[in-house]
Amino acid sequence: MASKLIDDLTTLPTNQQVIKEINELFYDFLWSGEGDKIKRNTMINDYPEGGLRMTDIESFSKSFKTIWM
Repeated sequence: MASKLIDDLTTLPTNQQVIKEINELFYDFLWSGEGDKIKRNTMINDYPEGGLRMTDIESFSKSFKTIWM
């Protein structure tokens, strides 16, 4: 599902609120709606930094649009 979502985010104009809601849905799915067990900034970090390389949809969308321009 994430790959399809990313494809849509790169081609369609998106509202910041929609991106934040999608990011919330990802984390709700990950933690079964029980709240975050690990800080989101930590989750986004690389493995050597103690993270799990979780995709931050907001940053990902911004980077793709910047590259596209």
